[in-house]
Amino acid sequence: MERSNYETQRVGYIGLGNMGGGIATHLVRAGVPLIAYDINPDAVQKIVTAGGKGAESVRQVTEEADILIVCVLDSAQVMDVVAGTNGILEHSRPGQIVIIHSTVIPQTIVRVADAARERGVELIDAPVSGSFDDRLNGTLAVIVGGDETVVERCRPLLETIGNKVRHVGPLGSAEVAKLANNAIMHTTRLAAIEIMRFAAAYGVSEDMVRAVAKVCSADSWVLDNWGYFDAQTMLAIGDDAPQIRNALEAAEHRDIDLPLCRATADIAPSIESGRRRQLQASRPSAHAD
Repeated sequence: MERSNYETQRVGYIGLGNMGGGIATHLVRAGVPLIAYDINPDAVQKIVTAGGKGAESVRQVTEEADILIVCVLDSAQVMDVVAGTNGILEHSRPGQIVIIHSTVIPQTIVRVADAARERGVELIDAPVSGSFDDRLNGTLAVIVGGDETVVERCRPLLETIGNKVRHVGPLGSAEVAKLANNAIMHTTRLAAIEIMRFAAAYGVSEDMVRAVAKVCSADSWVLDNWGYFDAQTMLAIGDDAPQIRNALEAAEHRDIDLPLCRATADIAPSIESGRRRQLQASRPSAHAD
């Protein structure tokens, strides 16, 4: 996709959840001609309200778009949306490009890319990282894997989504890098929650621990964004470490043992549940007059 004709490319977005909805909204506000679909009609309506076009099916998005971005929950959904019945490839045409924003195991990317290639469709993996504000402001980190020629064709669009675009290697390598990042982040977060209880037992506040870490060797993005992670903890539903489990699954394909990640995945639900209870208990109680 040449920068000079970027404005003529029609972009389709499939998957308008917490991450995808923010990105799609930003793309519309940035002037990208966008058609979007999600199984939740309310999510589609938000994009229409922002100025985009809503679709009633994956087929409609595929038929109207030149580049399709997929941002769904997991490997099963990626396979279904791209290569399943009534998926993208069933209605695709040669020359289209599919960008996978979902964070999944690299084997999933290779499988859907092979299926896409048979239809003359190119595919790259481009998982993203950042806060909700980053999604709306186009300041995400975008990690990209795939053929360099295809990546460069998509670069103007990727740079609209994020101001930190890093091409790390061939297909699937971006997912490996994202899973590595998330495993480090989750492990750091859980260790910090645990040690905050130790500090509290001696009367040292969380703010003071973070202030000391800031000028010492334990400084981290996790501690700098402590409130953001607590907000995520309060909203969490179900498995609290799905992407560590993805890293473990991908590691099994290379006969790599990750004992610390395995332990982290096992204890994550209890630590996060405890943190959630702590946060709930610290909230001011509402009193009737």
